[in-house]
Amino acid sequence: MQNPIPVPRLYRLEWLGDTEVQVDGCRGIVRYDPAAVCLRMGGGLMTVTGRDLTISALSAQALTIRGRIDGVVRG
Repeated sequence: MQNPIPVPRLYRLEWLGDTEVQVDGCRGIVRYDPAAVCLRMGGGLMTVTGRDLTISALSAQALTIRGRIDGVVRG
């Protein structure tokens, strides 16, 4: 029997201007403060940076971050 091929966990980002990011496929919040929200994703970490960041919606695998979004960094 062959070993199964590993399939990376998928995620989806939806940007709404520079004031909102919706993230599907989030597996947890690592750090949360007004300048950065670090998320555990299927393949590692993702950090949303900006100013006055808040988590406005949260479910089991998705969240919405609002504020002044400057960027998103993987790793």
